[in-house]
Order: sequence, then C-alpha cells, then structure tokens
Amino acid sequence: MHSGDLLISAAVLLSGNNFQKIQLLANILKMPLGSSTTFHKILRAYLIPVVDVFWVQHQAEILMNIKENIHKNKLVRQDWCLNALDKKETFQNVIFTDETSVEIGSDGRLFFHKPNSALQCHPAKRPKPKHSYKDNDSKHTSKSTNKWMEENDIMNNVMETPASSPDLNPIENVWSTFKNYLETVVKPKKKAELIAGIRKFWLNLSATACGKYIDHIHRVIPNVVLDEGAPSGF
Repeated sequence: MHSGDLLISAAVLLSGNNFQKIQLLANILKMPLGSSTTFHKILRAYLIPVVDVFWVQHQAEILMNIKENIHKNKLVRQDWCLNALDKKETFQNVIFTDETSVEIGSDGRLFFHKPNSALQCHPAKRPKPKHSYKDNDSKHTSKSTNKWMEENDIMNNVMETPASSPDLNPIENVWSTFKNYLETVVKPKKKAELIAGIRKFWLNLSATACGKYIDHIHRVIPNVVLDEGAPSGF
C-alpha cells in the first residue's frame, strides 16, 4: 500500500465527505487519486479500527471528566445550600431572574418578555431588593444586564446559583406551570394565539402564587444538603 493512499483516505474520512465527491473534485483539479475499491479497503483495514480505538479511549476520558464535574458541582451545591441555611436566608429581598422560550411547532422559537415589568419599574413605596438572584446564563452577565444592575445599585449583591441547579431557582417552577398552561389550555396554532396566552398567564400570575414558588426553595435546600448536593428532584 502506498503511503499517499493512506493519507488521502484518512483525509477523505475525516473531512466528512464521501469518496465520490472527492473523486469529482480530483478530476476537476486533474489530481491523481486512488480507486474507490482501494479507499474502502484502507477504510476497513486501517482507518475504522483506529477510529474505534481512539473513540473508546476518548469516551472514557469524557465520562471521567463528566463524573469529576458532577462531583465538584455537588459539593458546590451542598455548600451553597448550607450557606443559605446558616444565614437563615429568607429570599424576601431578592429579585429572581431567568428566561425561557416557547415555540409553535418546530420551525423556530419565538421569544417574549414583558415590557415595563416590575424589574424595570419599582413603585416608590416598595422596599428595594437587596440581592439579585441569577444562574450562570451568559445573558445574565451581558453589558445591558450589568448596566441595569449598576443603575439600581445591586451589582455587588448578586446571589448566583451553582451550575446545573434549576431546582434552586423558583422561576423554573413558574416556567413549568406557564408552559403546561400554554400546552393544555391555550393550545396555540398561530402567533397571535400564543402571544395572547402568554399575556393572560402573565397578567394572572399573582403575588400569592409567586410567594408559593419562592417558599418552595425552603423545601429544596434541606433535601440538597441531605443528598450531598445531588439533584433534589423538585
């Protein structure tokens, strides 16, 4: 076997193209190229076995890294919850932030937010929140977000949740109820129906309901501690 055939066959395989396309390109460029038979022989005898061995080794490394990261995150989650218990955190002076998306069918996603929301305009008589509570999403560290936090003097009072911890953010439960409402009650077929459903849910979301969602975290935190940082299942 010529070493050039091996190199070209490897290049074809790793490029993700099939031999016929490369052969067509080679003909246009008037570049010598081995036959399809030679390519597939090299593929079966050398390249596929090597790829299989590499993948098994690489897969083991990936799984090991995942396990290590899961273990580290469990420790971070447990420490975060212990700290909340130690401080007797009530979450009464906290702005909870998050985002979600909804879609009609599978053609694309439509994103919505409520303009002039309470996050943007606090009544003068309302106590000023002491903390902003957010996860690790990149949108929460964007320039516009940081600017808003600086303007509202809460930039230095951010309560970040550990990674991969939706159970520690009450808004995740809001999104669950919200999407269930859209799916089972609104059942939108058109964009206008979706928007109307979103507005109706949002306008009917009471302070009492929000309080229950926030209180839910007090049931989650002890479970996370007892389970040594594992997902609470809530």
